[in-house]
Amino acid sequence: MRFPDTFLYGAAIGAHQVEGNDFESDWWRWEQRPSRIHDGETSERGAGHLTRYEADLELARKLGHNAVCLTLSWPRIHPEPDRFDLDALAHYRHVFTHALACELTPVCVLHHVTQPVWFSARGGWAAADAASLFQTYARQVAETLGDLCRWWLPVYEPEFWLTRTYRERRWPGWEGARGGYRAALRQLANAQRLAASALRERAPEAQVGLSVRGAIVEPMDRYSPWDTRAATHEQHRLNRRFIEEAANAADGNDAFMDFIGLSFYGKTRVRFAPLYLRGGCALPVDAAGHPTGIDDARISADGFDELLAEFASLRKPILLTGMGVASDCDRTRCLFLRDHVETLLRSMQKYGDALDVRALFYAALLDGFEWHHGYTHRYGLVHVRHPGLERTPNPSAWFLKDIAAHGCIREGARKNFCDNEREKH
Repeated sequence: MRFPDTFLYGAAIGAHQVEGNDFESDWWRWEQRPSRIHDGETSERGAGHLTRYEADLELARKLGHNAVCLTLSWPRIHPEPDRFDLDALAHYRHVFTHALACELTPVCVLHHVTQPVWFSARGGWAAADAASLFQTYARQVAETLGDLCRWWLPVYEPEFWLTRTYRERRWPGWEGARGGYRAALRQLANAQRLAASALRERAPEAQVGLSVRGAIVEPMDRYSPWDTRAATHEQHRLNRRFIEEAANAADGNDAFMDFIGLSFYGKTRVRFAPLYLRGGCALPVDAAGHPTGIDDARISADGFDELLAEFASLRKPILLTGMGVASDCDRTRCLFLRDHVETLLRSMQKYGDALDVRALFYAALLDGFEWHHGYTHRYGLVHVRHPGLERTPNPSAWFLKDIAAHGCIREGARKNFCDNEREKH
């Protein structure tokens, strides 16, 4: 089987992670305290994408991409409650215009992890008017970019952000917020609905997606009813709760979701922990039972098939907007692509019309600032060398180009990029 001729291939470009100089964000303030970022670095340099975006988009096209998933910096665009930065809006218009000139179909993400300092200072997503403030931002962006973009994701992986922020408290945003997880969940769900409305007002052809960082959750002890129940509940929360909350916010209609922006990074394991109340008593653990983070997933192509089967039941188009692995060895990245693309093709054949996958975006195009991991985690198809920020495509970038060119994994490409990859290192 091959992917359809209309299939989109690309990579993700996260604003705060690669642009640099995102000084109006809550993350920039949070990064300054020692020990919060594993390597002691900050996002100041990123990958220099803010000034190198033209060359980066041109490189993506040379690597065979026909689409790109672009995140905007909300703090850069909306640095004060009553002011939008016209220069920032003009910059992003140039970015999207250049993407189209490079024959890259853009997918626009309005909010990914970071938010303006002023927004966080007044309660962040737990504030009662957070969703309406976000709608104002979405409307302004739609006025600027609505004629350049069809595919939109208002909030990227909201349930994952809630987990990292309110449950694990590893990310900024929970300090001083009243109402906690539930209040923020409700406002994010309202923001999804209100942003969808604002986008369609300014861009009637807009396709608005709902973003999910999908998960397959296993019990630490599969014979324990407590661990099993905790795993089942956690998987439902991560995969479905935000969809359900958004549906309730939209009074039961599905106008808030034309498609699903689905991410997957592997399987996670949990055990029942009665004292871990803010985490719903489902504690992420490693194979030995030691606590880990929700992002410490195990690569699993079989889990990817399970996830696709679950989301096929929703009968919505799917854009895979986050598929990647962090590694210093590019062979791992090549094997990841091989296994997950093969699984995707088999799943599309197995589930037929029920599984309408239209795009695959590898996360990410460039090595960048990976939140609390700093620059220690390398996800990029393109290696960014510090301090000069030179770009060097990894073999995995050429492997994805071959997949895009042929709509499948050729046997020759498999041997070249996967079977013999050890000899290249």
